Amino acid sequence: MQSRNDLRLPPLNPLRVFEAVGRYGSITAAAEELHVTPGAVSRQLKSLEDYLGLALFVRRPSGLMPTAHGEAYHRSVREALLQLEQKTRELLKNRQDEKIRVYSGRAFLRYWLIPRLPRFHQRYPNVQTVFTGGGSNEHMAGDVDLAICFGSGDFGGVRAHRLMQSSMTPVCSAAYLQECGPLSSVTQIIDCTLLQGSSRASNWEWWFDHFQLRPSASTKWITFEGDVGVAYRAAASGLGIALGRRQFIESELEAGRLIAPFDVAVDFRDSFYLLEPAPEQATYAAQAFRDWLLEETHAPLGGAAACV
Repeated sequence: MQSRNDLRLPPLNPLRVFEAVGRYGSITAAAEELHVTPGAVSRQLKSLEDYLGLALFVRRPSGLMPTAHGEAYHRSVREALLQLEQKTRELLKNRQDEKIRVYSGRAFLRYWLIPRLPRFHQRYPNVQTVFTGGGSNEHMAGDVDLAICFGSGDFGGVRAHRLMQSSMTPVCSAAYLQECGPLSSVTQIIDCTLLQGSSRASNWEWWFDHFQLRPSASTKWITFEGDVGVAYRAAASGLGIALGRRQFIESELEAGRLIAPFDVAVDFRDSFYLLEPAPEQATYAAQAFRDWLLEETHAPLGGAAACV
């Protein structure tokens, strides 16, 4: 069996340059295809000829003419590169058929991730995605490849990529604002009907503490069991004011179904993170989803750090 050290092959870059020049018969045209300068093409050709100890082209004013050796070698190189490209495509296709399992908080999944998922599946049409929804603070629920969670960034030894800051602002319908408004100060909110999901009842407490406010006797509360999304829909229907995450209600604000009566949003100390339980074992599909998600949130991949 031939050992690896017995293979005598020139570097790949000169071969790619040689193949392009042979197809075009032109250094300039090959340089345009390869997005390099004509000088770089000439240097790569010379390095290949020096390696082989043969002239591959005859330089003429009308262009390059392959020598007999050059013509025969070009046929072999082109065939080998085409086979390599075909096999590479087959391997990548097989890898793209992988399945990825992602855990996400239900609200993040429903309001932020799902509207953007078509872009992921357009780019990776063969990747199958399985999503599990739960609470955003259930950091690694179930057997998953990736998890999107909310917290401080310390997730117990799991690699965490910060996705985005979270901020809250009161929202309601234009009809409700006309009925109870105008609201010129956040202090007036205590006299309104306030909507909340039972899973996020503490958010209003946090909001009041931030502005050093306390609900009054005239404050009316309507609480919905479960997902805060019910409170958003109730606000859009004119029932009262909900406390919404800006990242989740962007489309509702743009469409005018919800409006923000105050030009103020308060940031949480915590943020949304993408967690990788076993980055050293990440599949092609998991890497693809991770990179796409970081791109969508404009978070640089280099900012990832292992939390300990």
